[in-house]
Amino acid sequence: MPACATTSGGSPIVSLAFWLDLRGYGGMLNKAGFDPTCPEAKAALDRLYEFQAIVAAHSRTTFPTLVINDGAVAYRDIGLLRKDRAWLFIERCWNLYQETSAADRKLKGDGLRGVLAVGMRAKGSNRGIVRQNEEIAAIIDDLAADKITATEAKTAAWRVRRVNDIVPQLQANFAFSRAYTAEQSAIDDARKLIESRFYLDTRVFKDGIPDWMTVGQPIHWMPKPHWLSSLATTFVEVQGIEVSAAGREQAIGTGREMLVSMRKV
Repeated sequence: MPACATTSGGSPIVSLAFWLDLRGYGGMLNKAGFDPTCPEAKAALDRLYEFQAIVAAHSRTTFPTLVINDGAVAYRDIGLLRKDRAWLFIERCWNLYQETSAADRKLKGDGLRGVLAVGMRAKGSNRGIVRQNEEIAAIIDDLAADKITATEAKTAAWRVRRVNDIVPQLQANFAFSRAYTAEQSAIDDARKLIESRFYLDTRVFKDGIPDWMTVGQPIHWMPKPHWLSSLATTFVEVQGIEVSAAGREQAIGTGREMLVSMRKV
C-alpha cells in the first residue's frame, strides 16, 4: 500500500465508519416491479421501516448516523491519543448490528451485513451550516435586544434557508469509503465479505485480536478496481464480544497508532 511521502503539516483526522446494509431488499422489491403500492412490496418495506426505526433509536450526538434507503452509516472521529471513543463506537456498532439483525430475522429477512473500517478524513465544507447558524443567532440576538418582536422573529426564522444537502463529517471520509467499498465488493470479489455478518478492520487493535472477542479467519481484502488499492486492509468477522470484559479499551489502538498503521508502505 503506498504511503504519503510528505505531509502539509495539518493535523490528521482519524475516523471510524460503520456501513450497514439490509441484504436482499432490492431483490424483494424487484419481484414487485419496484412498485411500493404492490402487495408483494409490503414485506420489503416492513423490513426497511423496522431497520430505519432501530437506527434512529441508536443515533445520538456521540453516535451520529445517516440512513440512505436500505443502508446506514455511523461515523466518529476518535482523536489521536484517546482509546475510549474508538471502543465505545465499536460497542455501539455491535449493539446496532445485533438489534437490527434480530429484528430482521423476525421479519424473515436476509439479515444485514455490517463493515466497520478505519480511515482518515479531510475537513468537510460546513459553510452552509455556519451561515445558517449565524442567521439564526442574529435573529435571537435581535429578539433579545428588543429590536424585533416574537412574531417578526418567527417570520425571519422561517425564511432562513435550511441546510439539508451535506454532512461535513462524511465528505472526503476515507473510513466511510473503505467500509462502503468493502461491503459492496461482496457482490463480485473472490476475497469477499459474505452473508449477514459483522466485519471489523483489524487496524483498530493495538496488539492483535483480544481474548474477549471471538472472530473468524482474517480476510485480506483488496478492492476492485485495483486503482483503489490504497483502501486495502484486513478484516475479521466478529462472532462475539464480551462487552463486560475489564479493560476493553486497552486492546484498541489510539488514533495515532491507527494512523501509523495506515501510513506504512
